[in-house]
Amino acid sequence: MKLIFSFLVLIILISCLNEPFYNKKDVYKGIETWSDPYGEMKQVELYLCFLGDSTIAINYDSLKECAWEFVDVFNDGVGLYYTENHDLDTSRIIYKNNYIEWDIIDTTIKFSNLNFEEKKLNEIYNGIFLVKKAYDNGLRFSCFFTLREALSFYDKAIAEIKYNLKQPNSARFNKVHVDLAKYFDSDINYATDSNVIEVSIELEAKNGFGIYGEEEYYVFFTEYEDNPGVYRTELSEESYNMKKHNERWDSFMR
Repeated sequence: MKLIFSFLVLIILISCLNEPFYNKKDVYKGIETWSDPYGEMKQVELYLCFLGDSTIAINYDSLKECAWEFVDVFNDGVGLYYTENHDLDTSRIIYKNNYIEWDIIDTTIKFSNLNFEEKKLNEIYNGIFLVKKAYDNGLRFSCFFTLREALSFYDKAIAEIKYNLKQPNSARFNKVHVDLAKYFDSDINYATDSNVIEVSIELEAKNGFGIYGEEEYYVFFTEYEDNPGVYRTELSEESYNMKKHNERWDSFMR
């Protein structure tokens, strides 16, 4: 009986060792180096996770929820790959001796396994799957927000738009981006309005004649100074930057 049990344990261990790298819950870290327009060398930490052999998750900011991006990949038996620029450029991901080698056009990045404990890995992957679900629904959000906060403004913005559509049930929401409102100030500097949250939404919906059309709307959430956490909602067909530009122009013309 002990012999049978030992044999079964050995089979399980061998199968785990032979399990493809893309089926394991692991987090890999690499360093991307590039030269900016002024010739100065820059470096950024990248984190890489695999969601089977069809998707890779990439993080550019210390595993924060807001920094996950997803790329569809293909498995050719040697490794994983994907193509860019109308299939002219192929990037390949291969497992070699406990590290990942990622060839991106003319650059190779090596990723080392961080060997997190199982509890930490489960926490990271659970977060990835939640972000991936939102990502597949078209949601993008900046690092000023957690996923929960971004989803809250996402739902409120969509409800506001549906309320103003001729045929709300026909709406298909393609892209939704949640961020603090940004604009160019009078000195042509990029500024952020920390009291206003801007949600931009690209959608398709039927008009009054039943014909589908593509539209883009913006919903602004302005926080009341005397009541933090409570927002005034405004629907607009122009971005916050364009709105501020028009306000400055109107003021100039008076």
